[in-house]
Amino acid sequence: MYLLRVLGYTVTGDIGAHKLFILLGTTRNGKGVLMNTIAKLLGECAVAVNPSLLMRAYDGNPNAPSPALMRLRGVRMILCTELAKGKP
Repeated sequence: MYLLRVLGYTVTGDIGAHKLFILLGTTRNGKGVLMNTIAKLLGECAVAVNPSLLMRAYDGNPNAPSPALMRLRGVRMILCTELAKGKP
């Protein structure tokens, strides 16, 4: 039931609950397949970003204008790979 709720928030764009969902787990358990399937269904409403975009708050002014951040406006799903081991 939890997964259905997560997917519901994602496809509807409902931000009222103020939630951030992070998939954790061992390799080869279907996380990527699920996310790629949902991203394909959402089309332009799903965007993949580089982890450095999310870590930007630690490098200078996080509120500075950024074309990369502007690209996320109106997006319902942001996909990001995990950081390399040992990276903050």
